[in-house]
Formats: sequence, structure tokens, C-alpha cells
Amino acid sequence: MKIVQITDIHLHKIADTRLCDVEINTDETLYWVLDKVKQESPDLILATGDLSQDGSIESYQRLQIYFKKLPCNVYTIYGNHDDPANFDKYLLGGNIYKEPILETDIGTFIFLNSHEYGSNSGYLDQKNQDHLIASLKKYDNCIIVIHHHFIFLNTFIDKYILRNYQELLKIITIYKDKVKLCINGHVHNFYSNEFEGVKIYSSISTCLQFAKTPIMGIEKKSPGFTVYEFINDSYQVYEKII
Repeated sequence: MKIVQITDIHLHKIADTRLCDVEINTDETLYWVLDKVKQESPDLILATGDLSQDGSIESYQRLQIYFKKLPCNVYTIYGNHDDPANFDKYLLGGNIYKEPILETDIGTFIFLNSHEYGSNSGYLDQKNQDHLIASLKKYDNCIIVIHHHFIFLNTFIDKYILRNYQELLKIITIYKDKVKLCINGHVHNFYSNEFEGVKIYSSISTCLQFAKTPIMGIEKKSPGFTVYEFINDSYQVYEKII
């Protein structure tokens, strides 16, 4: 089974808007990325938040058009830049889903909402914690999917870590034998880490990549996506640059 993660797309209300005053048109970079994604022939796609930069209706309407052209289902979660109401109303439908869990042949995906209104950091509320615990009790080989990172990366993006990351780590510690791996977005670069024997992967963005430095900077690295390829009881994870 092959899964592709795309994340931190940051579409704007106006399609030719440049992101963060740099010469990056996020509609264009997404078009290039999705062209490469199609060549991977994935079984499903994870779109892990910050799909819009401004939460606008227009950004989600265009994204729905782009996603509906993909050859498989797309499973989405909110990021800190997303507007949940517009996201649900103007993006979802057809092959585009936002679900609490997804059972597959390789394990059960548990989707968490770390969106916190008015904050670039995230927060895992009690409802999501209860959802995670109940799912981990019920299923084996779980894959946790969340937008915000929850272990420190020693870069500037740690200012915007999941605020109550300790609560998530406590749950993972208790149920680590039930967790196959964790997947997050938000950090605009590829990271592979481990906590209590559980692998945690962060994906590169479909637009710009943040430098892995204490001070905010942009790395000279092309847009891309992350591939998770499962074969029998093993898997490999790798980034793809366009």
C-alpha cells in the first residue's frame, strides 16, 4: 500500500498571491506537486493541514477542483491557518474526506484536530484526547495523524509546537504498543524522530521549506511531498522533491 502526504499548501483567496512576500505562487507549486503525486499512483492521500493560507472560501473552492482530479481519496485535517467552517463547507465532498478514523489493510488511521482559534500553535482538546484513547484501546497498528508537531525539533518552529504536547506524549507512552507511527505537518520540512520506540514523521511542504535553524529562514529546497510505502509488515518513508 502506498500513501502520499501533502501538507502546508497555503492557497490564498487570489490565486496569483505570493506567499510571505517571497516569489512562490502556492497554486503553481501545488499543481506541480500534484502532477508528480499522480505518477506515484497512491492508494490514498493525506492532506495534513494549512491547506489554505487565509481560510478563504475561494481557496477551498479551487483546492476542491484540484483534489477531485486525483485518482484516489484524499483525507484531510485542519491546520492553524485553516478556517474550519469554510473548510467543511467548500472543500469536502466527492473523494475528499475529513474523518475521525480510517481502517485500512495496513492499520487504522486516527485523525486528530489540533486547530486552536487565533493561534499558530496547536492544542489537543479533551474531546480529541478521548477520541485518541478510545481508538487506541479499540485498534492495533494505529497511525496517528495530526497537523502540529509535538516533540521539539530545536528550530524556530518550536515556538508553534502543540501547546499541550505533554498530554499527547503521555497517551503515546501508555499505548505505544498500539501505535505503528505518527504523521504530522506544520513544520515545512522533512523530519524523522522517535519517542518511546514510536517513529514520528514530519513532511515537507508543497510550497516553501523552513530552514532547520533557531532563527526563521527559508531553505533552498524545492516543494514536494512524502511517500509512505507499506510492504507486508515493514514500511519505508521518503520525501519526493519536484
